[in-house]
Amino acid sequence: MVACGQHRMDWRTRALAAEARAGGAPGAGRARVYLAGWTRRFRELRDLRGRIAAAGLEVTSRWLDQPDERLARPSDEGLPPGVATEAAADDLADVRRADVLVLVAEGLAEGRGGAHFEAGCAHAFGKVVAVLGHASSIFYALPGVRRFDNEAGLLAWLAAWPEAERGPHGGA
Repeated sequence: MVACGQHRMDWRTRALAAEARAGGAPGAGRARVYLAGWTRRFRELRDLRGRIAAAGLEVTSRWLDQPDERLARPSDEGLPPGVATEAAADDLADVRRADVLVLVAEGLAEGRGGAHFEAGCAHAFGKVVAVLGHASSIFYALPGVRRFDNEAGLLAWLAAWPEAERGPHGGA
């Protein structure tokens, strides 16, 4: 029991430290977007990050700045526990800082599952979740989840995203 509680406290401490490193409270200034997707598609996600930034939005996904060889790994197995815990805490801090999480669904069936976890956390944090492509989970039918068949529709929605959309679950 004590070990479990100690681990939980350690994780929370790391998460708070990651949030502080990430730069503050969500919703301040321009809209913030977290990109979630299959890690092995990082090059495409980096390109999408550039197009979102060009539309005047901030992308909070620091995981995209990791070295290519780290992102290309087939799994996270074998990572030292501290590295995995810190990476997860950083990712969730970035999700918390965002106003909307964009889930790029293509390839997720082959992925590690982290993007689905991040989308669930974003929803629980009161963020808008936008799904680009086909995601078959029933959870993507919940209020506050927007679906887009193509990137052009997603980018148009993000560029015109009204202030009213920036509340818990998109005001839904």
